[in-house]
Amino acid sequence: MCDRGATITSVSFGGPPLRRAYDPPTDQAGGEAGSMARREAPYERMLRLAAYVAAHSDGRTRADIARDVPGYGGLGTDALEKQLQRDRNVLAKQLGIDIEWSDEHQHYAIRPPYFTAKERSALIAAAGSVDVEGIDEDRPPAELGAAVDQDAARIVVRVHGHVVELRDAIAERRSVQLHYHGRDRTVDPYALGMWRNRWYLVGHEHRTDGLRKYRLDRIEPSDDGAAITPVGASDAFAIPDGFDAAHEMRMDPNVWGRDPELRARVRVAREQLPPFVAELGGRVVGTDDDSATVELTVRDYMSFVIRVLGFGTGARVVAPPELVARERDWLAPQAEAR
Repeated sequence: MCDRGATITSVSFGGPPLRRAYDPPTDQAGGEAGSMARREAPYERMLRLAAYVAAHSDGRTRADIARDVPGYGGLGTDALEKQLQRDRNVLAKQLGIDIEWSDEHQHYAIRPPYFTAKERSALIAAAGSVDVEGIDEDRPPAELGAAVDQDAARIVVRVHGHVVELRDAIAERRSVQLHYHGRDRTVDPYALGMWRNRWYLVGHEHRTDGLRKYRLDRIEPSDDGAAITPVGASDAFAIPDGFDAAHEMRMDPNVWGRDPELRARVRVAREQLPPFVAELGGRVVGTDDDSATVELTVRDYMSFVIRVLGFGTGARVVAPPELVARERDWLAPQAEAR
């Protein structure tokens, strides 16, 4: 979905992607449970839809969804299309998950948090403004990054101040020097991306001879006042054929963490379930009147516990014992303080 040297952003997909495999409930014959479509709660149906489409990067047709996702089976063609449209609107508005319909391919797919080359050209190299109905068409368009003008009622796409100069360096295959975490670093820039409203650069650092990620708002001005300085000639490096920008932009510590994998179960209050699954992923394996039990794979214990605690009383780890103990250890000092 994204070529090398890409400028990557999550304009239409604000939340982290649901990366968990989808496992629809089946009856003894192997198909979708007969009455599940009628009993499926709306939020469960929508989360299953998002997880199912996200797990199939090649897209899924309406027939696929009706067959495989509980809550959509048994609907007529028009009713299915309308239900999917309603659910897609809620997912986009509430969770930032944008499921797009392709007329060309006749399928649904999660809109990736990346611009295509054509989109980047339109948004960064050319004018980045979005016209709003009622604006005088003769007025000149604002430049990328300009502030919103209340009189003109113009919405303008914004990017971090370093994006344009780093984009140019990527296009020219030109190394840059930047001051980061207290020292100067020379980097071959490969890709730009965004995670949780923060811009990042991925590149090959000369001193460490390896790929590194740099958060753009942490790049500091050097002694001469410049934060980023092009060095050397153009075409000084080649982005490796095996470089995968989408893979390198996986910022979630539970994706790249190195702790031994554990299967965790978390009891989540029903009203917290959609944001919890959007934040951490997982699948619902049980429900009661007030809560649902979510199962997920954990690869970074500390970040997992901290993120669960961020849901307050709305989420509690119930298994395995080692993660329950870690959560208890985090809560113990607060309990003693009371």
